[in-house]
Amino acid sequence: MSKEDGIKNELDEIWYTLMHAKRSFYYADYLFNPPTSKEQDYLRSHGLEMLFFRDVLWRSAIIGLANFFAKGEKRSIVKLLNKLDNGGEFRKVVPNSKVNAWRLKLTQYDSVINKIKTLRDEMYAHSDITYRESLKINIFDKDVEMLISLVQDFISDIYTYFDSQVIHSEKLPRDFKILEILADYEEKRSNDIINEYKKFIK
Repeated sequence: MSKEDGIKNELDEIWYTLMHAKRSFYYADYLFNPPTSKEQDYLRSHGLEMLFFRDVLWRSAIIGLANFFAKGEKRSIVKLLNKLDNGGEFRKVVPNSKVNAWRLKLTQYDSVINKIKTLRDEMYAHSDITYRESLKINIFDKDVEMLISLVQDFISDIYTYFDSQVIHSEKLPRDFKILEILADYEEKRSNDIINEYKKFIK
């Protein structure tokens, strides 16, 4: 396998992992902030059930994003940068100036990267901190979206050195409907029961 093919394979793996993290984040965000009053009412009346699903999706997004910035992980942009360096497995394919520019850029995101790595390492993976302690680690939607964009930019930037168009789509649908579907089903079921009762008492 050529160096170029090796890099493309690693970029593809990073992309697929990013898409999973992105979908998880979008769905968690929807379950935290449903757009319609009907969905909001359903969420209020079924909060405990939805809380579990929101937590699973949020954890999946955080774990996926944290992996990109841990040098020991397989799908890590930090690890790939080391391979692209002058002494690395994929050396001399991407200019070392570009590798160093990306390393410098990553340092500008140290604060939020450290937060998600702390959550993954000490709360979600090993439970070294308590739930109450984890609440003190403030990570906002804008922070997650910022890191998603950062990884997308990295993939697109490195791809340019192969004279190859990035074939992956960055767009994901956000028109989730599960709460609306469940609310409609519950309303229909309630109406059916009422109608059956009315028939019974006639």
